Amino acid sequence: MEKRDYLLDQIEQMGKVIAALLSGFLGLKAQGKAALALEVSRRQMREEVDIDIELILNLSEKELKRYLKERKLIQHHLDKLALYFLEIGESLQEDNRNEAGMYLLKARQLLELSAEFTRTLSLGQIDTQNRINHLLQLQYATESNFRSYPCFKTNRLVMNRLQPTDESKVELLRSNDVVNRYIDRPKKCSRKEAAAFIQKINDGIDRGEMVYYWAIRFIDHPDLIGTICIWNFSEDGRRAEIGYELFPEFHRKGLMDESLKPVIEYAFGVLNLQILEAYTHKNNEASSRLLLKNGFRKDESQSDPENPLNEIYCRTP
Repeated sequence: MEKRDYLLDQIEQMGKVIAALLSGFLGLKAQGKAALALEVSRRQMREEVDIDIELILNLSEKELKRYLKERKLIQHHLDKLALYFLEIGESLQEDNRNEAGMYLLKARQLLELSAEFTRTLSLGQIDTQNRINHLLQLQYATESNFRSYPCFKTNRLVMNRLQPTDESKVELLRSNDVVNRYIDRPKKCSRKEAAAFIQKINDGIDRGEMVYYWAIRFIDHPDLIGTICIWNFSEDGRRAEIGYELFPEFHRKGLMDESLKPVIEYAFGVLNLQILEAYTHKNNEASSRLLLKNGFRKDESQSDPENPLNEIYCRTP
């Protein structure tokens, strides 16, 4: 057998194995054994076709492309893997929303890489894409006190819409010297101004404007301890800015890192942003470290015309 024929045969066999493993996973999942299905299929993928599911989950797009190329995976392999990650994400939605979101986003990434082979989507791929997008919307759309609004829950925190009852905490947060040290805004905020700020944010949300603003709270306590937002969208809606602030007594506890992760996931996975920017003062080392830890890189080509002391960090999907 010629080398080319041998390689083609290997590729075909790998496709059959991946399809069989997907079928086995779906069979166990249908029996209500999703956890067992995940455990068995992960092990079989690793042992039978040298595909490490947990590793793939944490690879950047560049690293993923290299990983897939090394294993000679082609379009129909990626289609099956995308469907596999989709099914895992769906099975995890009730028990582990954050992990479910990671699998769903990776499913979409695999599907997009698959589409690069032909530059078009087949009917099967479109169906998979629609299922992924639908599940991602369900992932983040939960009821707030006003209307359907994306909320997030982590191990320690919940992030939801600002409430009128938050005005005293907003007043204190926006008047705090430590919080304001690196932010270019008025250093004092009155109770009336805080109430007006909350009203302005919520009015914009109700009008459907491109603004996403969350209060950060502990799961077991309703008081606001900080805020995080996505705003300042470009005209085409593909670029936006992320901002965040936290009362000083909650610094150095990993809380903002915990808050950033689901918001970044939402920005790229649901809002389909291509670039997420963060403006931070050049002396704000803690903020810079936080951004670098979460995949942002300093953009030396940009500067902030309104504040030359700011540095701009950017992240892509």
